[in-house]
Amino acid sequence: MNIAILCCAISIGSLCTGEELQPAPWKQRHTVLSHTPAKEWSEALPVGNGRLGAMVFGSYPKEHIQLNEDTIWAQAPINRHKPGTESSYDKMWNLCLKGDYRAAHEIMEKEVIVRGRQGSYQTLGDLWITHVEPASQHTLTEGTLRELDLNTGLITVNQALQGGGSLIQKIVSSPVDDCIAIEIRSTEKKGLNFDLSMTRPELETRGKARSDHELVFEGRAQYAKEPYQFGTSFYTLIKVVPEGGVVRGVDDHLEIRGAQSVVILITCATDYNRKSPREPLSDGWKTRAEDDLAAVAAKSWDSIYNESASSLSALMARCEFDIGDSPEAITALSTPERIKRLKDGHADPDLLETYFQFGRYLLACSSRPGTMPANLQGIWAHKLLNPWGADFHFDVNVQMNYWPAEVCNLSECHRPMLWMLDKLRDEGRVMAESLGAEGVCSAITADGWFGAASLPRRPRWGGSMVNGHWAMSHLMEHYRFTQDSDYLKNDAFPVLKEAAEFAVSWLKEDPRTGKLVGRVSCSPENTFSYKTETGEEVEAEVAIGTAYDLSIFWQSLTDYLEAAAILGVEDAFTTEVEKVLKNLEEPRIGADGSILEWGVEVTETQPYHRHLSHIIGLYPLSQITAKRTPELYEAAEKSFLKRGDYGTGWSGAWKVSCAARLYDGNKARFLLSNLLAQNTMDNLFSKIKPKGVLFQIDANFGFTAGVAELLIQSHEGEIHLLPALPDDWKNGSFKGLKARGGFVVDVSWKDGELEQAAITSLAGTPCKVRYGSEVKSFEIKQNAKRTIQRSEF
Repeated sequence: MNIAILCCAISIGSLCTGEELQPAPWKQRHTVLSHTPAKEWSEALPVGNGRLGAMVFGSYPKEHIQLNEDTIWAQAPINRHKPGTESSYDKMWNLCLKGDYRAAHEIMEKEVIVRGRQGSYQTLGDLWITHVEPASQHTLTEGTLRELDLNTGLITVNQALQGGGSLIQKIVSSPVDDCIAIEIRSTEKKGLNFDLSMTRPELETRGKARSDHELVFEGRAQYAKEPYQFGTSFYTLIKVVPEGGVVRGVDDHLEIRGAQSVVILITCATDYNRKSPREPLSDGWKTRAEDDLAAVAAKSWDSIYNESASSLSALMARCEFDIGDSPEAITALSTPERIKRLKDGHADPDLLETYFQFGRYLLACSSRPGTMPANLQGIWAHKLLNPWGADFHFDVNVQMNYWPAEVCNLSECHRPMLWMLDKLRDEGRVMAESLGAEGVCSAITADGWFGAASLPRRPRWGGSMVNGHWAMSHLMEHYRFTQDSDYLKNDAFPVLKEAAEFAVSWLKEDPRTGKLVGRVSCSPENTFSYKTETGEEVEAEVAIGTAYDLSIFWQSLTDYLEAAAILGVEDAFTTEVEKVLKNLEEPRIGADGSILEWGVEVTETQPYHRHLSHIIGLYPLSQITAKRTPELYEAAEKSFLKRGDYGTGWSGAWKVSCAARLYDGNKARFLLSNLLAQNTMDNLFSKIKPKGVLFQIDANFGFTAGVAELLIQSHEGEIHLLPALPDDWKNGSFKGLKARGGFVVDVSWKDGELEQAAITSLAGTPCKVRYGSEVKSFEIKQNAKRTIQRSEF
């Protein structure tokens, strides 16, 4: 038997001590499994506690664990808003009315768009565990078994050694102790012999031994070639707790010799100020790392692991999803092998279920109450200057990160995004004023300092001023699912009101229709062409009455009025909002029956464009529905089909939920399979393009939300069971999905038909349930459960 076979024959579950927490009673264990070390960062396995993240390579003899802390941002905040742009918008308005879109485009580019680059989210650094003598510990790479357990958040690396023993490494990122903890054990009598060090890429920052058992790693977020003076300062402590052997601190590393086991504890503090992000903490902030280390050092590994695993498992076990079993011969394969089988056209329902849970896992690990919101890469980023700065993009990406939060029963993980929306108001007011408007607004991107400037250099990127309003729709969604009236009154309503104030002041009557529309704007990242009076075909990126802006304004005003009604607010402003909403233009329908993306008949230069901005009212917003707006619904379907089935990872994920809203489960099923087979890395991270290795986390979350949208919908005031069930999901069940109104829903189905549903009401609100064309009302008291049989419909 070779080393690889020996290693694979050992169940990682059997390596747990008797004191360690076992997985929750899911039908199956959901894991990410590899039989080799990670050669690239994109193959490493992630852990996180919302604030501290790690990517584990599982390498030997030199292990690499890349670390993150969620507030490490480089570069000074950009605080530039061009004053007096109201007159620029007046000029653009008149030009667009005349059909001179290119001239309006050029004015926006020169007079409105602010050039510059926002700060990048950065890696904390790289932890190196370099195993030295004895030579018998050197091994072949096929002797490695790496596993991530999605229920407990434990990564286990089992390294078979040529001497017949094994090296077992475990790692968690504990939300209880706010630390990263690593346990390493050797079954060889000679024990563990390794050096421990920490570095930062492209920089000379290195750890320093402050005692025989501790390293200090401190510095400031900066770029290698651009040493900005402003950036988060960090202070990291690394402590080694050995069982046997000797530990010695030597300059920039620790030497561990002859230990049978070692626990490595990592804590970190930064000078980031959550109350006022642009004003760093001045004194005392390093004590957080010291206090955290002192507290966790008093615990055993089993205690650290069990408490960490219990915290994550409490979230993960809330929700189950089952569409059948894959054969044992398939589930025994590594995750990369199973993805390859999918590409070859083979079914693997268990892998699809795992991918659904992986999205929930990433959200629970990258967004917890009191942390930063998940950025373009969650909390996992290994560079000093990451793609797009790993920032917050508001033209779909941040929103998609949180699409599964409520429906997939992780409501508390939504709170960091909602907190960010409040923080955006400071700069959002300045930006609105610079536009000659009231209230708050935000353009396309923000970094960790939460600026609102319209930064990107092209109108198609920075030309819409209501991207932030789209994000603010999450405020009301959190209330709809949780029914938390204190949150609505104290947290959400003040933001919703300022968003509505901007809308009321920004909307303007279109003389061609007499209806209210937004000022000149873009449809995110897209371009059109048209013929000028001279017959020349030219391109432009801005127009009046884009479908994107109109749908967002509809949702913003509708959300405000809904919140006001719940809170009993009746005043002059509420009356004004009602009047404005009544006169608001709907997205316009073109000659071919599809929605006019720019509000006028122009040529789409990229008909298969990745963004679905013009049908945002279909999903994730609730403006366009089959019952309430049938003509728009039909037009949205035509627009959806025109976009095609392929694109970026996040685009495919968005299309899944759009297909679900169109009740086309088979189309959604195809898109889900394509995402998993073509836009997924070996560690289950989503990638933007099938042939690339560029990680962007939004599609992971969008996939999970899309699965939920096929199984349950509640945006029309009723719980719609199995609204878009794919034909090949003939038998299955789900537990713990949530519906608006404060309901938790369990459903089973057989032969494509509902068997039964169990609905628990968290708030005692009226309960209306739809299955197919039948709708029934049920009275369910608060915290009570009602089981509904198929025969009741």
